[in-house]
Amino acid sequence: VTLIILLVLVVRLFFVPQIKADRALLREMRSESWPLMVNNLLSMGFFKADVILLKAMRGDLVLGLRDYVNKNRFPGVVLGLSGGIDSCSILGLSAASQQSPVKAFTIGFDDSDYDETAIAREMAQAVGADQDIMLLEADHLYDNFVETVWHAERTIYNTLAVAKLLMSRHVNQAGYKVVVTGEGSDELFGGYPWYGLVAEAEGYERFVQRSWEDTCLLYKECLEREDKITMAHSM
Repeated sequence: VTLIILLVLVVRLFFVPQIKADRALLREMRSESWPLMVNNLLSMGFFKADVILLKAMRGDLVLGLRDYVNKNRFPGVVLGLSGGIDSCSILGLSAASQQSPVKAFTIGFDDSDYDETAIAREMAQAVGADQDIMLLEADHLYDNFVETVWHAERTIYNTLAVAKLLMSRHVNQAGYKVVVTGEGSDELFGGYPWYGLVAEAEGYERFVQRSWEDTCLLYKECLEREDKITMAHSM
């Protein structure tokens, strides 16, 4: 009898909560926010246990970002809002941790293939941010290309670095010195278009390997360059 009671307690303590958690997850997976993501994961070889793990990782990620935002929130800090998942997440957490509107700067382009201001504007409006959009045309990028290369001290393969230089100048002229933004989400979350091609052609393991390799190269290939470009205008 004692053994049976112990078994019942173990089941109630350990297995019943997990079963309830699985059912709750399955209900959430059937909601509007999950089906597309879950279908993509299952098509790539994930199982339900993988999805549960990703859900836990998502929770840890939010807690880590919230801790970072709270530790780095001080007067004079503004946000670089691109419309991507990283900067939008930081904006949402920043807005939730202060009463005054968050000051956010966004780069806009006259080419709809590259412009993400619609997403950034929607996010800014959702949290009541004070958004400043700097709209750039092709001539702005070409005219400042040489200066960008000079500050970066290396070759650059696109004009995004030029846009960062112009935004640094704009933010500096607005009277700010520190900008918090997000980088690395494409490497960490498989955001680049070619990741899907790698997974399809070479398998999931190669996709993970490629993502990790790109993450390890993130500072050398991207952040070091952007540090030099932003410091050109004391940012």
